[in-house]
Amino acid sequence: MQKLTSTNTIFGTVFACFLTLASCATDEDPLVRVQEEETTATRELNTSQAYAYVEEMPAFKGGEAALLGFLGQHIRYPEAAQKAGIEGLTVVSFVVETDGSVTSVQTIKSLSTETDQEAARVVKLTSGSWTPGKQDGEPVRVQYTLPVKFSMK
Repeated sequence: MQKLTSTNTIFGTVFACFLTLASCATDEDPLVRVQEEETTATRELNTSQAYAYVEEMPAFKGGEAALLGFLGQHIRYPEAAQKAGIEGLTVVSFVVETDGSVTSVQTIKSLSTETDQEAARVVKLTSGSWTPGKQDGEPVRVQYTLPVKFSMK
């Protein structure tokens, strides 16, 4: 009988210590702090990345017709490209930010140095004229691609 009682006492003591340790886990626990830091870092990473497609894509204020009108009004055909007879598409990629501004403008399909620079210049002018894209009802950064046609006709 003595052995059974001492085993129960040891088991009871170990179990009580386990319960005490489990109930002492707080925000000061290093494991909890690391998990919170990882969650915060992941959240910051997710908000810094631009989406390629979202539930509600960014829109130029006034719609597509207004965007085409803006481009037509502001693009100046580069003289060097005209003299060389260069016609075609320059494709520009940029990020529409959560405030409707435009950042990270880059050419993804080049026509010529001059046409690429002109397309990028005009895309930068659209900054602030966009309604941001939304995912789950929240404004998010969205990568946007815009073809710009240069034609001498």
